[in-house]
Amino acid sequence: MRYSNIQYLNEDFKVVSKQQDICYVRKTLKPSKRRRWNFVPREKMWLEKLADWDRTPDLISCEKYSVILTYVGKPINASNIPDDWEEQAKDIISGLIKYNCSHNDIYNEEILVKDGKIYLIDFHHATMLRENMSKKELQKFKIHFRVKETDEERIMNICQNAWRAKHD
Repeated sequence: MRYSNIQYLNEDFKVVSKQQDICYVRKTLKPSKRRRWNFVPREKMWLEKLADWDRTPDLISCEKYSVILTYVGKPINASNIPDDWEEQAKDIISGLIKYNCSHNDIYNEEILVKDGKIYLIDFHHATMLRENMSKKELQKFKIHFRVKETDEERIMNICQNAWRAKHD
């Protein structure tokens, strides 16, 4: 099988198969991340929970240190941001709330665009929404993730920056 490398945030993504215009991507965690966190089971759990939501990749299969997902595009930027980005960003924010999900780790490379549609990827840091966490869970969350912006703020800021760059 031929592989094409796709690098996002130092994660290893490889296109593993293309059938009838559907592309699959293998995401393999670096060895340093394998020891510290339970990333693959967490990502699998969230992708299964979000399976009926059309803003995330579909989980095809899961291995010990990797997942195979449907390909959902390239990082959002000035050349691919859709004109209705604000409506789509709000849809993503509403979806996270609906599914009681706090992504906790949103960067440019995790907001992707394919065929004019915005997707959110990489749920290996995701937790339940912060307001639904126990005090113990919330304390652990604050220590490990050191979040400064909410998911909503990150999504809107990243999309707004891409939109501004398009119009500069």
